[in-house]
Amino acid sequence: MSAWYAEVYFRCLHKDEFRLMSLRSGSWKTPLQCKLIIEQFENAPQYQALSYAWGSRSVTRPILVNGVEMEITVNLDTALRHLRREDADILLWVDALSINQRDLHERQAQVQRMRNIYNLATSVIVFLGDGTFHMSPKPPSSTKPPEFSFLGNEQDFQHIERFVENSASKRVRGLPDGFGVFSLIAIFALQSQKHKDALSNIQEKVLRNLFEELRIMLLSKWWSRMWVFQEIVVSRNPLLRYGGSTSSWEMFTRAAQNIESTLDADNLDNLPWDCVKVLKLLARTVSDIEHNRRRWASSTTAYHNAGAELHALLQATNRRNASDDRDKVYSLLGLLSDKLDISPDYHLTTSEVYISVARNIIRSTESLDVLVGDLGRKNRGDLPSWVPDWSAIIDNEELRRSQVMTQLYNACKGAKTTCWTSPASFWESVCMNILRRIDFPWLDSRACNMINALSRLGLIHTNGPRLIEQLTQGPGDTDLWPRWRDIGNGHMYAPESRLLCTPAAFVGGIEFVSEQFHDSADVRLSYRLAKREPSEVNLSFRKLRAMVFDLKFVSGRFERLGKDDEVHLRRWYDARTFNTRQAYQDVLGFDYVLKFMSPRRRLFMTYSGDLGWGPDSIAPGDEVYILPGGRIPFVIRRQTKSIRCPERQMVGGCYLQGVMDGQRAKAMPPTLQGVEEINLVTLQNIISRCSTFDNISMIESLDILYELFVDSCFYFKTQACIFIA
Repeated sequence: MSAWYAEVYFRCLHKDEFRLMSLRSGSWKTPLQCKLIIEQFENAPQYQALSYAWGSRSVTRPILVNGVEMEITVNLDTALRHLRREDADILLWVDALSINQRDLHERQAQVQRMRNIYNLATSVIVFLGDGTFHMSPKPPSSTKPPEFSFLGNEQDFQHIERFVENSASKRVRGLPDGFGVFSLIAIFALQSQKHKDALSNIQEKVLRNLFEELRIMLLSKWWSRMWVFQEIVVSRNPLLRYGGSTSSWEMFTRAAQNIESTLDADNLDNLPWDCVKVLKLLARTVSDIEHNRRRWASSTTAYHNAGAELHALLQATNRRNASDDRDKVYSLLGLLSDKLDISPDYHLTTSEVYISVARNIIRSTESLDVLVGDLGRKNRGDLPSWVPDWSAIIDNEELRRSQVMTQLYNACKGAKTTCWTSPASFWESVCMNILRRIDFPWLDSRACNMINALSRLGLIHTNGPRLIEQLTQGPGDTDLWPRWRDIGNGHMYAPESRLLCTPAAFVGGIEFVSEQFHDSADVRLSYRLAKREPSEVNLSFRKLRAMVFDLKFVSGRFERLGKDDEVHLRRWYDARTFNTRQAYQDVLGFDYVLKFMSPRRRLFMTYSGDLGWGPDSIAPGDEVYILPGGRIPFVIRRQTKSIRCPERQMVGGCYLQGVMDGQRAKAMPPTLQGVEEINLVTLQNIISRCSTFDNISMIESLDILYELFVDSCFYFKTQACIFIA
């Protein structure tokens, strides 16, 4: 750290401390000055926290911090000038200055306390920009713009009257920056019909300019930033600042609610369509944040564990931006109602963070719901096939499809997932379960010795060295290594965090794949696919159900098909396939089902003649498996031909007729049960032969470990478990 930087951040923060900045008073044009003060969370004075978009770091402006000149972004400079008072200092928390950005350890520690920092603040000031029409902030003007406060009540009518009067007389340019936008929002927040009607009397060109200014405000980078999601969700009293105008968050939420109800009633016919689109954008943007604010503030969470909660948050914030892809995860950890085994660590690569997230969600939820979706949509090439790329933007319809599939299907029949990072972690789980079930009279008094012995064998995890890892790192003893090499070939048992090891039930191999579906007219593809079966002229009802995912869409929701629905299904299919002149009314919404469910999907047929839907990247030769915790089957592709280490690639989730309700779940291996029974007997025999566990030699350790490996190898060689890379 340079000498001048050490003057600003003269000591590291303790665990219970954070920094506030005292922004010195001054006029609009005078240089910015502040002093950093270290405070304790328990005794912190009243302060405001700033929430803003950093902006480009290539163009900066100076600020004096503790008497030392530092550089800040133009957007922060503009925000501080708008907030600075001429008559008194103000106390703020600003991430760019309150955190030593060059100290990685401090960054990690303070990131974990963001929730407390924003929640403790008397108010969070959201700076949306200086209120100008262009995207980049303008240079400081000669005078500070006039300030206006919108309270979201009747007192705002004076602002609205001024706004309407100026707009009607075409004197919009004379209004202060940001004033027109907030006045427009206030009209809808207060549901003032008088002023709504007045909008229709404004000249169309002037009206379009007003709504364009609102649109530009909604396109401010703040709305799409990842970190601000947590900042405003946990805030007790958020205030929005745009130019010289300030508004409560409540005014925005009330406007959004009123706009949504007005849209439902089709009461915006007096406005041009492009203006209505801007109102829709406002309602959607604000409602999304408010929904999460209310859910977080609720005393009871809607999710049964932190893993499900993090998964939902990752989906909800999918379209938000972060300059560091790791922050797509780290910025959400403060919102969780319970902790996961994840904490901000900027020493980890993005790939390592995303793998850890996927594992934690799977472990916490005991399901594979996190893997349902378009796994092929990745921005990164360093992720395993089964790990979602949280930095890739996934459209909302894809997220909705995933939710529909996890809600309406149950291919695993409720079986909970049991996944391991490698065979080593698999045996660790096995032996821990065995240890709990061994019934020896003397076990309680010697449990510690036994645990130490199993730890030395590498079968359970402690802080000591793991023999299993030592064995896989090199040949070791020349007399002993060949025996291990014959079992594992020096590779199968290597600890590998990128692998997903899971029990699996093989359902079928894929023989034929259709072209990609584009609209409901492509149902003819299914007919061509079905004609590969010479004996089948018309599709059976079983395959017809598969054609529409066994779903109907009625009363605005998806439901599974009933027996009585098959008549309508046949009529719909014949009308779409054979171009019959007879008109058919699609009363069960099959056209919409296909339109919604089929994008980026292809029809496929297995070797046994079953019909299904798979990801766009599916190919003949791929295999379908049911995995514990998977509500839908998964398409898996064999990557290597090695029998000892058959690594596979996960192509994605699929629909396959005849398996979606657990019909093939019995074929799944009973997770740990089978190998436990084998190893339980083996381990009991070994224990009965050992007089003590205090002084196990290396040779004895290898013998014990070898016997357990031999039994466990049978479990893997029968392909009861698969390895997905």
